Amino acid sequence: MTIFLILLLLLIILTTGAALLVVRDPMHGAVNLGVSLLALSILFLVLGAPFVAALEVMLYVGAILVLFLFAIMLLRTPLTIREEPRWRRVFGGQRCWWFC
Repeated sequence: MTIFLILLLLLIILTTGAALLVVRDPMHGAVNLGVSLLALSILFLVLGAPFVAALEVMLYVGAILVLFLFAIMLLRTPLTIREEPRWRRVFGGQRCWWFC
């Protein structure tokens, strides 16, 4: 029974780690990192290291991942290229003095 749980946790850790490298949205990457770290802490619990599992949850998931999420939300940049304003298209790209 425990070998199946260990293999399932290892599969979760590997897939979320690979998804962390592939996704383009930083918020999705942070969520993948959080799932990977939580699965790693459960793996530590299964292997008989409850103190290390508690440290993993408190230190990495509770502090560092929250710091990453906070920084991502503060520095959030759009992934799409912003379209040029309508007034620039109307006036041929020239800035007019009454729109400045």
